[in-house]
This record gives sequence, structure tokens and C-alpha cells, in this order.
Amino acid sequence: MGESGCLWKLMAKKISTYNPTNIYEEFECSMDEKFRVLLPAALKKQIDEQAENTFKILRGSHKNLIVFPLHDWNEFSKKLNALNKQNPRVAKAVRQFTSGLTTVVLDAGGRLLLPKNLCEEKGVKKDIVINGMGNSFEIWEKKEYMKALKENEPESLQLIDEIIGGMDVSNQEN
Repeated sequence: MGESGCLWKLMAKKISTYNPTNIYEEFECSMDEKFRVLLPAALKKQIDEQAENTFKILRGSHKNLIVFPLHDWNEFSKKLNALNKQNPRVAKAVRQFTSGLTTVVLDAGGRLLLPKNLCEEKGVKKDIVINGMGNSFEIWEKKEYMKALKENEPESLQLIDEIIGGMDVSNQEN
């Protein structure tokens, strides 16, 4: 392949279509005293190279952080940009959601440096759980995560039953 063929391959890779992350697994990890977390290899394998080892981290609505791979954040932010921020309720919600937003690049050791202020605010300490949420993942202090699961179980199971109950999830290949 000539030089122009290689150039086209590189350009095609840069402008490739959005390939959303699809993580629904749970990982137990540790955070060191410098607020660094080594991402599990199984998690890193699921994150598309479009993320360029860059992540957006923000406050969760509970005692957790939300982490978006860069390409997923870019796609999600299109939805935020489309909102009418002249509406005071919308502006307030977007401001609340994006406050504390931090960009983090994986270091050479494959670690994420979590924002100290957000970790302290949300009580994220040493023993953590990374919970996949599709195109993002949450980071929780393990004890808080287990507590949230237990407290929300009846309501969550009812909602899942409502959502999945209306879906045909049977195996079509009998």
C-alpha cells in the first residue's frame, strides 16, 4: 500500500463512527493514598481506543463518581448541548451535573488519578467497586456500594421487571 493508502487508513480511524462502550460488569479494586486506581485489565479491554486513554470524571447522584471514556462523554455531551439552558431548571440541572467535571488521562501504569475533592466529598476511600453502567462506569466506596444495592433492591427489581417484562427476551433460535 502506498503512502496515500496509509494516510487514508489513519484518517478513517480518526473519523470512524462512534462505538459506544458497553460495560455492565463489577470490579473490586483499591485506591492508593495518592487517589490512583489501577483499572482492571478486563475493564480496559472493553474501552474502545477512541477514548484515547482519556476519561471525564464527575459527581454521581449518590455517594459515587461517574467516569465516562472520552468518546462516550463527547457523545453524551451532544445531548447536554442540545438542552435549552435558558430554562432556569435545565441550567440548574446541567450545572449541578457537570460541576466538578475533571479530565483524567491514564498514566503509564494504567492508573486513573481520581480528583481528591470529589473522592473526599463522596467518601470514596481505599476499597472501591467499579460498576459498569453501559457507556460509563461508577466508582464507589465498597461499603457504600453494598449498602446502596441492599437499600434499593426491592425498588430496582420492580423497575427491572417493568422494563424487561415488556421485552421479548426469549431465545428465538429453538
